Amino acid sequence: MARGPGDRSEVLWFRRDRHGWRPLPGHLRAGPAWGACTAGQGEIAVLVGAEPMLVLRRAHPVPIRTDLEMTGECAAGQAGAVVIARWKDDRDRPHTAIRGVDTSGAQTWARDIPAEVQVRAETSGKRFVLVYGGTAELVDQRGRTTATHTGVLSAAYTATAELVLLRDDYHVQWLTS
Repeated sequence: MARGPGDRSEVLWFRRDRHGWRPLPGHLRAGPAWGACTAGQGEIAVLVGAEPMLVLRRAHPVPIRTDLEMTGECAAGQAGAVVIARWKDDRDRPHTAIRGVDTSGAQTWARDIPAEVQVRAETSGKRFVLVYGGTAELVDQRGRTTATHTGVLSAAYTATAELVLLRDDYHVQWLTS
């Protein structure tokens, strides 16, 4: 979580137990952020905003370097993440820019899709699923398409790396890797 007045924020960590949310020791200074995602037990966190960054093992900040001016969303796994920017063009059509990043913060791949895209990360961060236009496209951590499934409304990965598809007939399909 990032919070703070002015242009600098503080990243705080919490753990949930049977008594509710408890703050964990430690904090980091960060630039302004309005969104975040995490993977695993805190091995990687992604802060999105004007100055996106990775936080590795809750202690090591790494600036994210992409060709996007600003990021608004993310999806993360333990070995990599994606940051996302969305906009509408002059005809009010949605566009989604997706940038893969590795744990050094470097951009590893890019996709610009003229649609609203749902993006989910597999827990390892080595695979992602992009859902748009009735298709689920599976991509690896280099952005290469490894499989496609048509007739899909939504998709997500489980904690055990199973891919779950919601088909356009509202039938749920579970796929193991």
